[in-house]
Amino acid sequence: MVLPAGLCVLLTVAGCVSAPPPQGSPTLREANRMEAAATPQRAIAAPGQALGDLERAARLYALMDDTAGVVRVYLTIARLQEQHGEIAVAARYANMALQLSEETGDVETRFRALLMAGRLQADADRFAQALAVAPGKLEKAVALTYLQRHVEAYDLISGLAEPQPDQLGDLAFVLHGHAQSVRSRDSAERALTLYRLADNYHGIGRCLRLLGDIAAQDGAEAVAVRYRARAARVEAAIAGAMPGVTQSSDRQ
Repeated sequence: MVLPAGLCVLLTVAGCVSAPPPQGSPTLREANRMEAAATPQRAIAAPGQALGDLERAARLYALMDDTAGVVRVYLTIARLQEQHGEIAVAARYANMALQLSEETGDVETRFRALLMAGRLQADADRFAQALAVAPGKLEKAVALTYLQRHVEAYDLISGLAEPQPDQLGDLAFVLHGHAQSVRSRDSAERALTLYRLADNYHGIGRCLRLLGDIAAQDGAEAVAVRYRARAARVEAAIAGAMPGVTQSSDRQ
């Protein structure tokens, strides 16, 4: 039997994969707008509104049979719920995203879903699966970092070109893991810079804490105190507190 040309495009070795819907649809434009509105800044300042927009975006993507859009939004919801301590809710969204990711035929989507599910369930098998499907060197380095193989991960990113804006968080994550593993101030400072560029507030706080620990280990207790005070201010701001004046300067 000769298949219609349009149907042939939808078939893979594994079976039939959903084609992305046309992007000119008003419904998809509204879904894209709602998804884009859930910025890191809004997720901190108005988490309920950000989650509401994401849930509405997921519903619109589902109405348009845009499975990749649904998966992407579910992963964002899982991350935000995790940051707010709602681990069970986060895990539920991550598992739904993981199940749906098989339908997309998109390796990057599958990779991200495996990482999220693995992190929320502390499941090293998921990280190993993510490593097996990782589409590039940076993604492999991220999976290796989750597997605690920090030196291998660092070696992979050493020859990478200038990162794109959407790669900053991944690169910072690998550098932070390396810094934590070998107590490298240089890697921690590089991770801090990248987390700032990525507007990753939790990452900023983690890097400042790590730099304080490294300074204390090196015997620089005064420097450690300043780093920890800065970390505490970031963490308090994430929790909703206004920044207060402390005895330590915000800059070294």
